[in-house]
Amino acid sequence: MAAITKKREWVIALQWISGHVNKQADKLAKLGRVENQPVLPLSYGPVKSMISSYCKDRASARHKVQADRNKWESLLQKDKRIPGNLSRAERVACFCLITGHDLLQKHLHRIGIVDSPKCHLCNMGDMDGHHLLTCIDLEDLHQDADQLRGRVKLYWAARGEMA
Repeated sequence: MAAITKKREWVIALQWISGHVNKQADKLAKLGRVENQPVLPLSYGPVKSMISSYCKDRASARHKVQADRNKWESLLQKDKRIPGNLSRAERVACFCLITGHDLLQKHLHRIGIVDSPKCHLCNMGDMDGHHLLTCIDLEDLHQDADQLRGRVKLYWAARGEMA
């Protein structure tokens, strides 16, 4: 089957590549090869849209498989995505806290940059996103911690203290 685009006059040929699994499909493909195929005029827009949709669907399926049981799996769910109305710094903090790649002591220890995962602000517990909610050195910021922006403030305050 061939499709000719009106604007650019390209010919797109779709060809069957026989396999060893589906003998019936191979037989039908060989029959179709000897018959005249209709030329279907398709414009660039619909073809681009079909290919784009196909690629997005494949990428989405691949991401779902890769995200299975990972910390960032929730980012694939529409209702749990990071809100777009946050500033870039707030979105970065949210992403870091969700994935665990947060440049806090626990992650830095895991990748071999620091010697200990301990919170160097209060010296109690491993310093990660959950610890920020109970760290006594960040106590004055805890009142907003149940809100997303409050957790972001905790994150950046802790990062500022680390520098």
